[in-house]
Amino acid sequence: MTLTQLRIFMAAAEGGTFSKAAEQLYITPPGILKQINALEGELGFALFHRSKKGISLTEYGRRIYDCCRPFVHNLDKALQQIQEQMARRDNTLYVGRTEMLAPQIVDFALETYQAENPEQEIIQQMAPLDKLYSLLEQGSLDMIFAPEDGVNLHPQLDYRILLSSSYELLLSADHPMADLSPEEIIAEYRGALIVIDNGHDGLNGQLIASMPDFFRTHEEIPVSSTEALLYNISKNVGIGVADQLLNINPFYNIVRKKLPLTHNLVLAYRKNETREAVNELILHLFRSSRRNLSDPQ
Repeated sequence: MTLTQLRIFMAAAEGGTFSKAAEQLYITPPGILKQINALEGELGFALFHRSKKGISLTEYGRRIYDCCRPFVHNLDKALQQIQEQMARRDNTLYVGRTEMLAPQIVDFALETYQAENPEQEIIQQMAPLDKLYSLLEQGSLDMIFAPEDGVNLHPQLDYRILLSSSYELLLSADHPMADLSPEEIIAEYRGALIVIDNGHDGLNGQLIASMPDFFRTHEEIPVSSTEALLYNISKNVGIGVADQLLNINPFYNIVRKKLPLTHNLVLAYRKNETREAVNELILHLFRSSRRNLSDPQ
């Protein structure tokens, strides 16, 4: 039994003749009759009484019709809703990002694309990196901004490098070590380290792997946002570790110490992505980064 057969059966039952069903469905009358006969053969009983005046449902045919009518109606309604949703999605791009990763640069890249493509809607989702990877793999997001070392842990994803960046130590301007070099701070500091908790396969993972002794000998205080990071640093709760591209409000009066450790900010997306709009945005962001974003400062 196929959906086509059910539609033919219902059209014949409602039209009263196979000819009217054929006209409604743009199928030849012999084609209609062939499908009805096949359906009756599969079910093992007749669906219609046939006469020179037309057709009418048998008792069993009426039961099948009463069962099929709401099913086919609800199915058609669901299919229409799905098609409308798919049409809307064709004009909508879902982009994931974290609060920490280059907010000014990401904003600029997305705003320029939106200005050039006003028919496209861009919906952004802010979340920790581990959550963004999951949403991207599930298809809930079209692309995410992420560090290259994190994307490499997800073999089903591909990416384009947008720009390179460094890590920094962040200290309050009145911290006793504010005037020391990064190397001196690493050698002498014995307090807490404050980092944004963005998932184990994010920035912190590379930092810990690159400076294991430094992280192992200090208490790590994870915070959930940039504001929490900067606030705790400004109150000398500890020193911070963050990306060079982090936008810091001058209000906090924080000193930045560049570390000799770099990483790449990339645009990650599912391998074998076929949506034209997605690939256009990927290409735009890549070109924009080559053209305008090479100097984040």
